[in-house]
Amino acid sequence: METTTTLESSPDPEVFMDSMILGGSMDAVTGEIRPSAIDRSTIKTEQVPSGASGEHQKFQMIEDVRSLEDSATLNMSASMTIPYSGLNITAKEGIDFSNTNISQGSSLLFLLTWERVGGIERLVDGVVGLKPDAIEKVVKDPDGFRKSYGDYYISQIQSKARFSAMWKCTASSQSSLKSFKDSLGLDVNALGNIGGSAKFQSSLTKAASANHVSWDVQFDTVGDAGKTVFDTSDVTKTFDSFRANCTPVPALVWYRHYSWLDNRLPRTINMDPGTFDLLVNVFAKARFVLFLNGIAPGKQATRRDRSNRIKSAFSMIHARRAQYYNGSSALQAPLKELDDLKTELLRLLDRQDLVTQLRGQTYKDLKSQFQVYNEDDHGSWIASNQGDRNTWTFGTTHYSDADAQKWAIQKVVAQTVKVPGHLLDERRGLLSFPGDSSASGTVVGVELKDNGGTGNGNGSYWCVPKTNPLGDKNCRIEVKTFRGRGMNWSLTVHYIKDEDFEG
Repeated sequence: METTTTLESSPDPEVFMDSMILGGSMDAVTGEIRPSAIDRSTIKTEQVPSGASGEHQKFQMIEDVRSLEDSATLNMSASMTIPYSGLNITAKEGIDFSNTNISQGSSLLFLLTWERVGGIERLVDGVVGLKPDAIEKVVKDPDGFRKSYGDYYISQIQSKARFSAMWKCTASSQSSLKSFKDSLGLDVNALGNIGGSAKFQSSLTKAASANHVSWDVQFDTVGDAGKTVFDTSDVTKTFDSFRANCTPVPALVWYRHYSWLDNRLPRTINMDPGTFDLLVNVFAKARFVLFLNGIAPGKQATRRDRSNRIKSAFSMIHARRAQYYNGSSALQAPLKELDDLKTELLRLLDRQDLVTQLRGQTYKDLKSQFQVYNEDDHGSWIASNQGDRNTWTFGTTHYSDADAQKWAIQKVVAQTVKVPGHLLDERRGLLSFPGDSSASGTVVGVELKDNGGTGNGNGSYWCVPKTNPLGDKNCRIEVKTFRGRGMNWSLTVHYIKDEDFEG
């Protein structure tokens, strides 16, 4: 097993934080800002244009939030400030739906990002040198150099102004969400610059109202806002005002390993690659988990509690970073907490997807699964005397063990109806959930069984209700038998307990 890790000589750019300057130092393991090893008298800087200078706008529709896990989008869509100081974690005002009231149902996201990319200030190559005491450590004590000055120095800083807005559109059924998306009339592959325009906001409002879709929008900015008029009730006006008044500010930094200045410095550190990889990726994981928390179902208090758990785990990781050189044991508890939260939230999203898909089934969808005997104001009546069949199901009643665990599905015999036949009267009964059980949760599957009354089940009927019980907390199924026949029906319900799904 490898016990050392070779650091990149020039890693990907990172977000600019206060107190960062050209020539400043950073420890790759602890994330802390360190005293610079560079002789300030040797520093010369130059301004160069960015290859991506100018204005850039992008508008995305996001249907699967899981796709964002490895996306740079989260750098602008989760309100978590990366604590380079290694001392704390703070929540900034930004895009974070953890405290919004809209949380029940599947969500469709629209993300607008606009940037004005400024120039780059960088150190002039070939003239920057190390301080005398730093050079002495290079020769006599390379490990001491790391402890004093860290691993990287800031070689260039890029300025940007950025406006980000995210619309979260939530519906209780997939059919409503699809109708909403269709009525917007947007081409997913050619969304263009519609985002941020008054036309999009107007179209969204009308489509949401027509299709029973709830929506919320939040925005975040980077840059000197100048005389921007911030109107939280009108994102379009705020965007236009910010674009007209903003000035780019330092936004991205590039690092170089100190070996660029003295190749006698090794790029290896005494940490196994697995542990270092966990450490480097924990920032992205925390951002993703925080973002999921704002999208996943749950009451406002529940989501606020989950958010606090995420931040607590992240803070614990930083508090223990000094112990990382001794192995990964210090990482295990907080990383497990983040992993558990990620798994929990993704499973909540899986359950949400299942429930909203089931809620979208119409009365027509349900009755079309069966041979209807007759239809009345109650619904569609299904005869039990169909060959050897004695069980009827709709919804999710067949699933693998893995799906049962993912969806947290439970099963209970909610109620039975057993009545003897009567010579003259038609006999009726009602099977319900929770019924005689103590169960409580969201119905995902319904199973009716004719256990054989008088007449061996012939002449018994059950009714497909006109109101879809799937995705609801209650289920009511009527049964009946004609004159002279008894009946013996049982209702089994597949459901997700309240504690496993607040949707």
